Amino acid sequence: MNRLFRNLIAGGVGTGSVCMSLSAASISHSSFGQRQNFETVPLDSTPPTPAVGAENKVCVECNRALGIGRAITKLWFKGAMDKAFFTEDSAFEDPIARCVGRDEVAESFRAFHSLCEVKALSPPVTSVGADASTLVMHLHHEYRLPVVSAHLEMRSSLVLGLDPMGRIASMVWQWNGVPLLDLAPVCLARSINGWVRALLTPVLV
Repeated sequence: MNRLFRNLIAGGVGTGSVCMSLSAASISHSSFGQRQNFETVPLDSTPPTPAVGAENKVCVECNRALGIGRAITKLWFKGAMDKAFFTEDSAFEDPIARCVGRDEVAESFRAFHSLCEVKALSPPVTSVGADASTLVMHLHHEYRLPVVSAHLEMRSSLVLGLDPMGRIASMVWQWNGVPLLDLAPVCLARSINGWVRALLTPVLV
């Protein structure tokens, strides 16, 4: 797992542009970089099956790291989820809402991407979190809502939690880098907001 994080950072996640709650807009796949001497993972592929031998194992982990970076890019900036890189019960949470399950998370990003444009003002800085299963991406983006001609510049942190297989199990978006409140009433309100949003956005957006 530690090698996976090193590959993810060295493979270029820290050199691209990522973002936001409910999805977003414009970044090229090349911003996550290419690691030489390794074959990259197509966005629509499933995570590779480990092969026998230490050299093949390193190759597989590097491929998976690049695949995770591209899956995040695809979700944030195209509003589309590559489900092979997310656990079935994966969750996304921001200060307003909590979405649980791949379908609910995918719908939230799809809906947001249809309403909001995102511009990366600087590349994200990526680091391993407090434990070996956490990855933190520090972001600096501008968000635009063309419908109301509004825009907002913000620095934030995206905390990714990975399962033992290297799939994304959780995403927590911290506005201005501030951890989310963990009070029971606030957590309940976020869960209700996420549930209501998942019901309404397929009809309204």
